[in-house]
Amino acid sequence: MLQLYEDPDIVTTCINEPELGNMILQISRIYNTERYQMDVLHSNRRDNDQHERLSSSTTENDDE
Repeated sequence: MLQLYEDPDIVTTCINEPELGNMILQISRIYNTERYQMDVLHSNRRDNDQHERLSSSTTENDDE
């Protein structure tokens, strides 16, 4: 699969093959969906970590 993405000529040839092309497109859709979900998850974690750090520093300053 990685070789397909690295060589545009192979991708074009494979996509034009009815059975192989449909399979490659489906795999690509699944991959991109999973990748997007992972990006969203990591982004949410970063946001939560930042929020916790800010809350923690605010609480520490209030205690002083």
